[in-house]
Parts: sequence; structure tokens; C-alpha cells
Amino acid sequence: MVESFSGMMLLDADVCVHAVMPASPAREACAWVMSEIAHGRLSAAIDVEVVREILDRLGRAGARDKARQLVESLMEIVPIQFPLEARDLQLAADFCRMPRMTHLRPSGCIHLAIMQRHGLSTILSLDPAYDGFPNVIRLNPQTLYKSRSKA
Repeated sequence: MVESFSGMMLLDADVCVHAVMPASPAREACAWVMSEIAHGRLSAAIDVEVVREILDRLGRAGARDKARQLVESLMEIVPIQFPLEARDLQLAADFCRMPRMTHLRPSGCIHLAIMQRHGLSTILSLDPAYDGFPNVIRLNPQTLYKSRSKA
């Protein structure tokens, strides 16, 4: 059980994608995180951009069926699914223009905008580009996985 990390987190698409990619060095950690979410030991939310990213990444890799299965499973295990609103897009565009955000993908800026609107401060992601954003805590699935035996 992951007792030292409580509260709602936004789940980044990279965690979901790496959980199903056999060759990923982060696969074991990401699959464990997904299991913790499924069993209610981690609280996570997604936004519509996570679904789009999964479909896009796995679709480009020729794994459309895997993408569909992953999205269906994700929709079952993650009860909170935030929609994307026009104000999120404007804020995301503002974030993308910030000099310190040059390494973050536009989808990451959308995640940050949705997090801000919903009062979330933690994102579960492999992407270190989130580390440069003030008032945002990035939890790396590999770090969580390694700390599981200490909890």
C-alpha cells in the first residue's frame, strides 16, 4: 500500500502507455501504479487529453487494439475524468508560451491547466518537464514503485 502519497493526482498518459509496452524499462513500475489505482490505493484522475494521447501514441505504433483496450480499462478504473473547456485551452496556451515550459509538450500544458482549474497539485508522470513548473509536484512511478516496500 502507498500510504505516504495521499490525495488526488492527475495521471499522465505516459504512465498508462508504459504500463502496456513490454519493452519499456518503466513497464513494471507503471503497471504496478495502474494496479494501485485499480485497487483504490492511489487516487487518480484523468483528463480527456490523456485519452487522446493514448490513442495517438499507440495508434502510431500500430497498436490500435491495445489503445482501445487500454482506454476502456482506464475509464473503468479511474472514476474522475475531467473534460476540456475553452478556458483550459487558453490557460494551456499561456503556459506553452512561458520560457521555463519549453520542454513540456502542449498536452502537458493542457494537463497543467486542468490541474489548476480543479485544484490539483500532483501529477503522476515519467516526464521531468513538469519539474520546472511552480506549485506542481511530479511523482515518478519508478520512485513510487521503489518506495513501496518502505511503506
